[in-house]
Amino acid sequence: MIEGYPDGGVLAAADGSDYVFANDGSLGYVTPPGIDATLCSAYTLAGCPGLPAGATFRLAYRSGVSQAFNIAGNLGDLSQTFDQNQNRLSYQLSQPGGAIV
Repeated sequence: MIEGYPDGGVLAAADGSDYVFANDGSLGYVTPPGIDATLCSAYTLAGCPGLPAGATFRLAYRSGVSQAFNIAGNLGDLSQTFDQNQNRLSYQLSQPGGAIV
């Protein structure tokens, strides 16, 4: 899950933990301690390389695994996971913020 904050920061719930990626002042994000990943958004000035169509955020781990999120309002749900070889798992939700079906 992804949740946006009014200050531009983003909470990413990954690997069972919550991480707050602070706004870096340039429409990008600062990686918090404890996670070996970067967050980018379709809204950043630099863009978001590898962002799948329809997704708004991408959490990319140094291992090569990445997760794509679709956002509606200030909440976003996991839509796809890619492994190191770019094999994709897609998720369908019963409703926004609902269970994966």
